[in-house]
Amino acid sequence: RTPTFTITPSETKTATPSRTPTPTLTPTQAAPSISRFDASPDSVVRGGQVTLTWEIDADQIIVELQNKNLVTLDVYSLPPPAGTLTVTLPDVIQDLAVFSLTARRGGETVSVDRGVEVDCEFPWFFDGDAALINTLAGCPISVPIRSNGAYQAFETGYMIFTPNFNRVYVLYAGNNSGSYVYEFPKVTSAPLPDSPPGNLFEPEAEFRGVWLDSDAPTTRDWEDEIGFGLTPSIQTTIQTQNEGGTDALYIGTGTGFVFRLVTNPQQPNTGIWEKLR
Repeated sequence: RTPTFTITPSETKTATPSRTPTPTLTPTQAAPSISRFDASPDSVVRGGQVTLTWEIDADQIIVELQNKNLVTLDVYSLPPPAGTLTVTLPDVIQDLAVFSLTARRGGETVSVDRGVEVDCEFPWFFDGDAALINTLAGCPISVPIRSNGAYQAFETGYMIFTPNFNRVYVLYAGNNSGSYVYEFPKVTSAPLPDSPPGNLFEPEAEFRGVWLDSDAPTTRDWEDEIGFGLTPSIQTTIQTQNEGGTDALYIGTGTGFVFRLVTNPQQPNTGIWEKLR
């Protein structure tokens, strides 16, 4: 036999790899940075002015003005990279104003806060009582007015004599609970229609005339409205201050009591009162 030939396969060509393009590098933006952010002065009176100064590397600068509870009251957009801005604080800010700055660039932010103490122009006569001051909405409109007056506690109320105003303030908690009235004092030694029980006292000096000759706004006699004295009349230093923006008058006695009286605009000799301490 004649042998058959086996065909030898031809070689398969190897593909030459194509070049993979090298990606171009995207430059990374620098993060925002704060070189300087100041709020001066460190302390102002209520409604005063604060100057902000900044040096900041960022695309956007926002400042929020906040109260002591970090509630935002206003927002300012500051131009980068540097500058100054004078801000007048609203009267509602007391104790502390906070300027919270946020600088942005791209998706990154950096923040910083600056605090400014806010004080009343005039101190309250109970300035050492921080808990009491924190309950107030306003500031006194002047320094305290001091006088050598008198004070007497009654069964259901108080009487306070302020010589500077020539008034007796009668604070009572009877049928018209929480009202008060003031009248010009009448000094008398006239006898009372009824004698107080053994553990109580007669109204004295300026209080006696009002107690005897005047009626409460409820039309009742003061004897029926506030009763007899729990103590004798006490000669003491009386201090008074009015609160700005309100009809409130604060009266303090040398015994440590502080009262707040708010007048009725329709009837200036009446109003409501509360004992603060």
